[in-house]
Amino acid sequence: MIKSIRNLLLVLLIIVVLFVMRSIARVVLPLVIAIMFVLVYEPLFSFLHRKKIPVMLITPILAVGTIFILAFIIQIFVDSAQSIYFDRVMLGELLQEKILSIFNYFDEVIPIKLDKSLLESQIATILSKDNLQSFAGSSFSKLSSFGSSFFMFSLYFLILLFSMPGYNKYIKYIAGDDKAFLLNSKHIQKSIVSYMTVKFFVSLTTGTIALVVCLLFDVNYAVFWGFVTFLLNFIPTIGSIIATALPTLMAFVQFDSGVKLLFLIIILFGIQLSIGQFIEPKIMGNRLQLNTVTIIFGLVFWSFIWGIAGAFLSVPLLVILKIVLQNNESFVFVSRIMGKPSR
Repeated sequence: MIKSIRNLLLVLLIIVVLFVMRSIARVVLPLVIAIMFVLVYEPLFSFLHRKKIPVMLITPILAVGTIFILAFIIQIFVDSAQSIYFDRVMLGELLQEKILSIFNYFDEVIPIKLDKSLLESQIATILSKDNLQSFAGSSFSKLSSFGSSFFMFSLYFLILLFSMPGYNKYIKYIAGDDKAFLLNSKHIQKSIVSYMTVKFFVSLTTGTIALVVCLLFDVNYAVFWGFVTFLLNFIPTIGSIIATALPTLMAFVQFDSGVKLLFLIIILFGIQLSIGQFIEPKIMGNRLQLNTVTIIFGLVFWSFIWGIAGAFLSVPLLVILKIVLQNNESFVFVSRIMGKPSR
């Protein structure tokens, strides 16, 4: 009875915590991302420290290097997005022409005469200058909000990074005589480092190949599509679909040849399928031990809590949750539901 009440209170506490996390996402989210970065850097920090490199040298290099690289990547993304923004009217008109040409083709092939006026008016409304400017305005307001979040992340990251020399001592202090807590902490960190390392290199490879393919096919904004492919591959399942759809849409607007467009779609889809379904699982192995349903559910759930950032963080957060649950007798069955049988 006491155990049931305790578990019920624990569930209620989790619900309250999630509600608070969603309510103050602007403050909490940069902190969570900073913690993820620090956890990934900890093995590298320990390795360099064992090589007798001074802590006062390691920390500034990691801090300044990380923030500089992130700022550089963000600048590339913003510059590319601005180029598309300046060409928005021209791209909208081209898209409208392509859609109407397809509609005209099917209108000639199919004996049933369809009313094109309604379609034309709807497309014109969607792709109108006001609509495009409104969309662009909301996008840039989100970018400005992202700027403040990036500042918060940088602040949290620097504080946590400079506290890293005492990380292992602090974990041991919290654990006390509880060896299980210490093992779980190491397991969580190892799982996050493993996932982030593999995912980074797999996403970088996928993005680079997508960039080369877009350059070979002469797709406009090829650098932007390669970068977007790299980023979206961190989002499980749906990310690879969007990463294929975006450059395909650009090619649809740009190309006159349907054969060329078809070849591009086949190649981009083939890259995502081969890397996502065969190469990545082979490299990752069963280290995560999360089934597909759990990953999709986690993607939807964390996207609801934290939006796009939640989608990027969904798998690491699920791994942490699974490790915590599997060490609680009352919730072991939930952990088993989230996992998958070992081969």
